[in-house]
Amino acid sequence: DMGQLAQRQPGYEWTRTYKALDWDGSLFHYMAFMMWDEAICYRRFTRYDETRKELMKRMSGLATERACVYKVVVDDSVRRIIE
Repeated sequence: DMGQLAQRQPGYEWTRTYKALDWDGSLFHYMAFMMWDEAICYRRFTRYDETRKELMKRMSGLATERACVYKVVVDDSVRRIIE
């Protein structure tokens, strides 16, 4: 599991995985986000970790990966009831 492997890396903060609600009509079934405190930590993990390279080789053709850098991330996972 990529999230468990990343937990041991410097700069790793968290992983969130989401499952598609419309399983048949969605372009994806699962989507995972990983948060790193600095881009250099993420790049070190992707370029030099041999275990990650092996996992990605095994998943080739089964999953896609896209790295993005966002300056602002909004976490709206907290539910609020307004009456």
